[in-house]
Amino acid sequence: MHIPPMVARDSPSQRAASVARASAWAVAARLASLAGIFIAAPFALTALGPVEFGAWASATAFLYLAAFLDLGLGNGTMNLVATAHARHQADLALAYLREGTKALAQIGLAFAGVALACGWLLPWHRLLGLGEEHAESARATALVVGIGMAVSAPLSLAGKVQLGRSQGQRTYRWQAAGHLVSLALVVFASTQRLGLAAITAAAILGPLLASSANTLLLWREMAGQSSPAPGDAGALRSRIRRDGLTFFVLQVAAALALTVDVPLIAWLQGAEAATPYALAQRIYSIIPIGLGLVLAPLWPIYRQAFATGDHAWASRTLRTTLATGAIFAITTSTVLTLGFSQIMTAWVGAAPQPHILLAYGLATWCILESFGVSMATYLNAAGIMRIQLVTASFFAAGCICLKILALTHFDAWLLPWITALVYLVTTLLPTFGARRRLMQLAATKTY
Repeated sequence: MHIPPMVARDSPSQRAASVARASAWAVAARLASLAGIFIAAPFALTALGPVEFGAWASATAFLYLAAFLDLGLGNGTMNLVATAHARHQADLALAYLREGTKALAQIGLAFAGVALACGWLLPWHRLLGLGEEHAESARATALVVGIGMAVSAPLSLAGKVQLGRSQGQRTYRWQAAGHLVSLALVVFASTQRLGLAAITAAAILGPLLASSANTLLLWREMAGQSSPAPGDAGALRSRIRRDGLTFFVLQVAAALALTVDVPLIAWLQGAEAATPYALAQRIYSIIPIGLGLVLAPLWPIYRQAFATGDHAWASRTLRTTLATGAIFAITTSTVLTLGFSQIMTAWVGAAPQPHILLAYGLATWCILESFGVSMATYLNAAGIMRIQLVTASFFAAGCICLKILALTHFDAWLLPWITALVYLVTTLLPTFGARRRLMQLAATKTY
């Protein structure tokens, strides 16, 4: 691919420094997130009891779906901004930010209406595995989660744009602040026994405040540097939506396969049965969180390399991340599994202990996932989506069907084993079997 002479490539050391800066602040953000998980959870468990805590875990699990509410437009915009940034087109990057924000604001308003309607019409106490006496608090909790998700949709774009502009460290600084604010609010609400809805609102409010401040500052900075590129706004929106649609399908498939475990357990086996699973899942969450410290800021750096034709660097980096990610996942999962009972007891004391086979299943899944997310980061940056769409669809369908069957006839400790097996068959083997061809495709695309 021909690269215009005015476009200069960043050196490998510059790319590494950009990833390192973002990753360092990502560590701070994730430590703040882990503090929210490990410090706040015992307070919430004490305040709510095992039954309502299971409902709280189920309700807050839906917050992860907020990242998917943008219909893929955030990731699509990030890729486009990264390309514009690599080619020093600040006016085009600002135009993408403007059009992406408009589209996401419309999505947020539409979802807010749906959330209000569903909050009042659906029997949330039953969906969360609670009794009739919890009907009002369950409804209030559902409304809090729904409105929080709607507000977060347009606010999430600032972080994506900053990653595309190699400013991930700013994104993660605000994320860290938001998690710490939520930790303080959850502890306060729990010690004051304010109830399920208030403790859920406390978990949501911190990140929303941080995202609001980050969004305002980003707009002021980019608007001060340039004016939006002249051109057809409809064409820009169309490109954002086209690129974002494929990411949306992938996000929905991931949500269906990976975030429904706790809600499914609460629905089919009761909220109390979801508590030990939710606790174990949170312990092992440090593995994907750790991988994300590097892979999230690396995605737009890959895209910038593709945009300037430096495919050799991208290929070397992919091999490195596959190896180091696997080593990290294997080492960390081994430590967590060997000390699983002791970690659980030290963390939540006499709370219900999950089956040890659940720990082995979560460890196995995390190791397999490390290979998949490293490869997916490369493919997402390259815009190679077809194989991912096919494999993700089979992955989600297989997980949902087998997990409902397992919870209906067997026990919850089977769920991570199902996730790992279906992922291996539907995603890892096909993707790595076609790896050479996919890398050749990435090197010949026009960005």
